[in-house]
Amino acid sequence: MTIQTTIWKPSFCDCEIYYTWDDSVPESERTHTTNDNTKKCDIHSSLSDNQTIYTSAIEECKKYIDAKELIIENSPSTFYNITPDNRKILKSGIEILASYSGAYPDRILNLSYSGTTLTTNQRNSVQNKLNTIFGTGKVILT
Repeated sequence: MTIQTTIWKPSFCDCEIYYTWDDSVPESERTHTTNDNTKKCDIHSSLSDNQTIYTSAIEECKKYIDAKELIIENSPSTFYNITPDNRKILKSGIEILASYSGAYPDRILNLSYSGTTLTTNQRNSVQNKLNTIFGTGKVILT
């Protein structure tokens, strides 16, 4: 058993999160415990403790990953390729760009395509799926 320390800088804020974990525990069962070296950014400055900062950053990253997968799954077939293991991936040159706006806990995930465009009907269809999964106004596709 070795206690490991990881320094994580989330993609959507300027926090620097230090957490420890036991490498003898299977990844799916690990507990991550933050420590006092954690530095919170302005966006998360209202949060009271380091574990809450960690949890909020994990939630934001997970929301992005889930939203990106949903968008790819519901995009027109001209936007993606199918891999040999039957996964959909965006075609070369097409990206989904992401940013968050607003203050925690009401931050809004803003997503857009680069390298292609959606018709109004295509965009509305994907936006409706995002609204169903995340709630209206929580994830915005432009």
